[in-house]
Amino acid sequence: MYKIYKHTLPDGRAYVGMTGAKKIYDRWGYGAGYSRQPRFYNEILKLGWNNILHEILEEVEDREEAKKREQYYIELFETYIPEKGFNVGGKNKAIHKQKFVVEIIETGQLFENQSAAAAWLGVSKQAVSHAIKNNGKMKKKYHLRLREVESFEKK
Repeated sequence: MYKIYKHTLPDGRAYVGMTGAKKIYDRWGYGAGYSRQPRFYNEILKLGWNNILHEILEEVEDREEAKKREQYYIELFETYIPEKGFNVGGKNKAIHKQKFVVEIIETGQLFENQSAAAAWLGVSKQAVSHAIKNNGKMKKKYHLRLREVESFEKK
């Protein structure tokens, strides 16, 4: 059985997803399951998982049908539009040519990716990834976050 679900933030922006997990809470992981979707994950960290509305929209037997129904809801709620949600896809896929960079909050310095930030900081890529997932705090004096940018130019 596949579940199509929707997470809605207090401001109305939403994320629509689909899972075949028997226990949907295992998929959601109190928000940790979205760490690879930085725009949505950063909102989860900011607001807290319990301040987001979680609802199951539909259950279907077949995986292919579940994918179609997920896409239907993404387009219905227009969650592919950044002002309305966090999904990538839908009618306007071109909207999602986003670029995320790593930012050192204290200095505003930007890095093209986690590997570049790790090299500059003298730590592992895993340490940078862990810091981003844990409110940006590193053992060193810096705080990190992912930042969405239109484009990025290496210096």
